[in-house]
Amino acid sequence: MSELVLKAVDERGRPLSKEYLETLYFSTLDYEPFRNSILNVSVGEGCASFTPPSEPFQASMLMSVKGFGTVYVYADDEGEGFTGGEGEIDFVLEAARARLAKVRRWIGEQEPSGFAASSAVAEKLNEAERLLDEAKGAQTGSEKRSAAAVASLRDSLLAGEVVVFEKARQDVAKMGWREGFLFGAAMGRPPVARKDELYAGLLNYATVMLHWARFEPVQGQKDWQAKDELVTWLQQNRITAKGHPLLWLYPLGVPEWIWNAKPNYETLKVLVRGFANDIVTRYRDSIRIWDVINEAHDWGNIFGYSPEQILELTDLMCRTTREAQPDSIRVINSVLLWGQYVASERRNEQRRLLSTRLARPYSRRLMTPYAYLRRCVKANIDFEVIGVQLYNPPQDMLEISLMLDRFARFGKPVHVTEIGVSSLTIPPELDPKANDRMEEEYWCRFRNEWHGPWNEDVQTDWLEQFYTLCYSKPYITAVTNWELDDLHGGGLVHHSGFVRADLTPKKSYRRLENLIAQWNSMKPGNPGPPQ
Repeated sequence: MSELVLKAVDERGRPLSKEYLETLYFSTLDYEPFRNSILNVSVGEGCASFTPPSEPFQASMLMSVKGFGTVYVYADDEGEGFTGGEGEIDFVLEAARARLAKVRRWIGEQEPSGFAASSAVAEKLNEAERLLDEAKGAQTGSEKRSAAAVASLRDSLLAGEVVVFEKARQDVAKMGWREGFLFGAAMGRPPVARKDELYAGLLNYATVMLHWARFEPVQGQKDWQAKDELVTWLQQNRITAKGHPLLWLYPLGVPEWIWNAKPNYETLKVLVRGFANDIVTRYRDSIRIWDVINEAHDWGNIFGYSPEQILELTDLMCRTTREAQPDSIRVINSVLLWGQYVASERRNEQRRLLSTRLARPYSRRLMTPYAYLRRCVKANIDFEVIGVQLYNPPQDMLEISLMLDRFARFGKPVHVTEIGVSSLTIPPELDPKANDRMEEEYWCRFRNEWHGPWNEDVQTDWLEQFYTLCYSKPYITAVTNWELDDLHGGGLVHHSGFVRADLTPKKSYRRLENLIAQWNSMKPGNPGPPQ
């Protein structure tokens, strides 16, 4: 098939930088990426050339959309998919066209349930359509065309977020209080004074961190005391516990003594089975929920095992957990839900580390989280819950909602096991994750913004929308913000806790506290929301 060209400009008609074009990838209309190497993707300033796939496809790229933020935007020929006969794709115009069609299509899909978008959404979409028509009528390559296309895209992005939030709030009101819904954070040891009251006053769920490298740094010497104390504290405060993770093939999940022994695959299976059995057996009376395997779709696969071996390990962890605890709830946990790394073929293998520890080079085909779970289901692996992570997601709320719904197709409950968005924008030179973002396709290579630079107000609004979205979806039964506080910078995403480093609550703490109180007030027999 002949080569296609994609061109991308900013609101002033200037070519987008190569840095943004390097995030470009192509996928099926169901978000499964094609490998860039297979499509011969070549990018430069403001343009890219590629060999189109043989099936309808969409193009996706990070863009800084003036008036909205830095997010992935999608061009898909209004949901039909490009086919290769376009010759040249005007990405920004096509993204504006696609987003407007997607929001209207989504609204139409909700109408049979009685939902109607507000007049504010209708006005925003009408303005987006007017701007899109203006862009189409302007001269190709002109600043007028670019400015109108970006403005249309901005309005459609905003309208999509507003309407999905409206629908979520209406669904919560219809559904009412949800018994057993879990609100959590992660914990490694019992909380210090003041922090314990803040935790128990907001959350009813805790991820007990059992990372193998820290838990058993010397073979046979597990740190039971700290975990025993934590589990006891959780029981005393009637907080549901989850163990995390029983297997994570990542440096933090593999102790030094295993690295040094360089075990073969069969030996590793014996070791990981023993660790999982020991943990689950000890806590089977106090922990029922387990992340049995973490990020095994490639982000947690530092030994480079084949997809078949990863499936075997997944099954082994599920069976081992069930044997040690017959009533266990087993979670298969995944990250980077859109799977962009499959297109770029980036691997989270910490190359410098592995080059000194692995005697042989290896290569493998990468799997998205969705493809991995599809394989698990096809292989009849027995597990109860799908776990998904959303650290610093460079997607808007409508796209997040659509992706969550995609995972619901498997017919299992979904736990949002890890999230984190910052409450502070800091200079790059002070960002502890800056090098990670440049060297790996980590949580986000870019300093993405959502409706403006991150601060406590922006974090609070994002979390309110996200928690409401999750509470409105019957298949989602738990949400965990990984950090409660910013005592250590906020963890994987800096300053992503609900509580400041001095243990004073942020606005996000109070907002979530109020949301939970409102939802609890809908419990039958309760007098109503607090005044």
